[in-house]
Amino acid sequence: MKRIKKLSSCLFIILFAIVFVACERNKPIRYYKYYSIKNNLNNEVVIKFYMRNLDGNSSVEPIYTLQPGENSEVFDELIVKYPNKAPSDSRIMYTDPIMPINFFVASRDSIDIYVNNVLVKRYKRSKSYPKSPYNKGSYDTVIKDKEGRDINVYTILNSDF
Repeated sequence: MKRIKKLSSCLFIILFAIVFVACERNKPIRYYKYYSIKNNLNNEVVIKFYMRNLDGNSSVEPIYTLQPGENSEVFDELIVKYPNKAPSDSRIMYTDPIMPINFFVASRDSIDIYVNNVLVKRYKRSKSYPKSPYNKGSYDTVIKDKEGRDINVYTILNSDF
């Protein structure tokens, strides 16, 4: 009887270890990626982010006024990766459809860029551009901030217009 009890205890521990390891392997990995927009022009730039509300009206939020060489505030994106899933789409507006993302650019319908109070470029989320704030590949410079985080920077250039 002792031998059966000892055997069942061992089996329980082995089963528990297998389940624990399996659960840990499937546990999602969460981390943040950080982004910023830099004005590399010789003029002041105003960036307006438009979003359509549920009632159909559009709102402008946030608005950045960037002096030459100035960066916007740092914004973030929650990345959730599942070890046993195929990699998700590499575009900036999709990370994992199950988890919410905190990257406001992805939820904006359009982005207007003004130079000297003149609209020089309007990016629409529904269109494809070689370089735009919606495109993850356009954040092509990485800098370190005061906290030591890697900040992916989208640089506004004269050649963009």
